[in-house]
Amino acid sequence: MDKISIIVPVYNAEKYLPICLDSIVSQTYKNLQIILVDDGSTDKSSKICDTYAEADSRILTIHQENHGAVYARNIGIENAEGEYIAFADADDWLESNMIERLYKSLMINDADVSMCGRREDTGSTSISVNHGFLVGYYDKNKMIEEIYPNMIVNTSFFQWGIFPGLWDKLFKKELLKRMHADVDIRITMGDDALCIYPYLLKANSIYIY
Repeated sequence: MDKISIIVPVYNAEKYLPICLDSIVSQTYKNLQIILVDDGSTDKSSKICDTYAEADSRILTIHQENHGAVYARNIGIENAEGEYIAFADADDWLESNMIERLYKSLMINDADVSMCGRREDTGSTSISVNHGFLVGYYDKNKMIEEIYPNMIVNTSFFQWGIFPGLWDKLFKKELLKRMHADVDIRITMGDDALCIYPYLLKANSIYIY
């Protein structure tokens, strides 16, 4: 099995971080490198990261001064040993087979990126949200015809086209490194989209499930 690096930028997330990390370490896909980039947290997040790293040899914790999420992800990418990279925000939780399914979808179809739906938990409700495209494989021609014209907003579904989040996708590291390096570290809103959309323009194929 190929190694997959999961990068988690962490900043003052003590309330949600244990739930996030429990969902990552319990993934059915085991060959993981889990990189926690503590971006200058002032709460108990730093200690939580260290505690999990002590308990699981797959976890690497990096502590740094606060520079923002883009910089933190860059540090994670620089330290990634895996051929493939996934991301999680510190307040996310992953279904137990999420990484395995993303990996199998990517490998079986020889895709440059695989992506899944998501569930939004508001505390009182939990809503399943899918991508604004039909499940399946899209080669470059099909991407040009169907994905690119509706990549930001898919008017057929009246919703996002490709959701501009990093945390519901699995990427090939070499292509991701080039795309993410172009994102200005001063940007604090919309930075995911500035990486994802150029990546998809360079990708030759994607798989959506």
